[in-house]
Amino acid sequence: MGNNLADYVDGGGKVVVCAFGQLSTGAGLAGRIVDNAAYCPLTSAGTNFGTTSLDSFDAHMIMDGVATIDVIYYTVSCDLESGATWIADLANGYDLAAINAAEDVVGFNLYPGDYLAWTGDGWVMINNAIRFIGDFTVPEVSGQVPANGATGVAVNSDIVFHVTDDMIGVDTSTISFSVEDSAKAASSNMVSLENTSTSSQVTIEHTSAITGTLVTDDTDPNDVICTFTPDSDLPADTIICTIAAGLADDAGNATGADIVWSFDTVGSSVEETTWGQIKAL
Repeated sequence: MGNNLADYVDGGGKVVVCAFGQLSTGAGLAGRIVDNAAYCPLTSAGTNFGTTSLDSFDAHMIMDGVATIDVIYYTVSCDLESGATWIADLANGYDLAAINAAEDVVGFNLYPGDYLAWTGDGWVMINNAIRFIGDFTVPEVSGQVPANGATGVAVNSDIVFHVTDDMIGVDTSTISFSVEDSAKAASSNMVSLENTSTSSQVTIEHTSAITGTLVTDDTDPNDVICTFTPDSDLPADTIICTIAAGLADDAGNATGADIVWSFDTVGSSVEETTWGQIKAL
């Protein structure tokens, strides 16, 4: 069974190993899943029955919402495998939770079977682990305002969009958003002007980037609301919005390409007033 599970991990599968499953003999899984440090993050020498509880733990997503796990009876005497990441301790001095270097096998030193012998947030911890290692999908972008292809958008508009990830939550540090004026983007960034009287030439650089401030509201980590406020009115043009490739969730699932949408604005009120004044003259 342990060899079969290691093969499953090699093929892209994810595994959570609990308590006695980490043993190499008796009730344990044995095989590569527990004998090879690349797989199960905890290595065990035997059982260790006696009441204990959750002690110190890391601020890892697997511990989100976990406050107490008490009267834990069925545990094993275990050590952290080479290359594994520690997540939580038991009060008896042994590890409670860890994850391997590849983040595809989690080890828990508590027993979730029929003879459950603990109270508290153990199921929250186990569910978090399943969500963390079982998430294969990348975040999505939706709810753009202005919408993709919209026309007649006011030049003083903010740009709003949602980044969603139903499983584990969005890594807001990976949101890289840019806005540009399509007319300038399509032309050269360098413009040369020649003074005919002196035969001198001046080169002026212009940019298509539209500057502003992006505010992210991650009150709900599964639905992050992003609001971009331009520093000044948008130009009367097609506006291109881009979220750079690499947008990821907290499990590291990242987009491999840019996410792009665009909309068209109307002319500014200043331009309309000026045109009216010119006609009146």
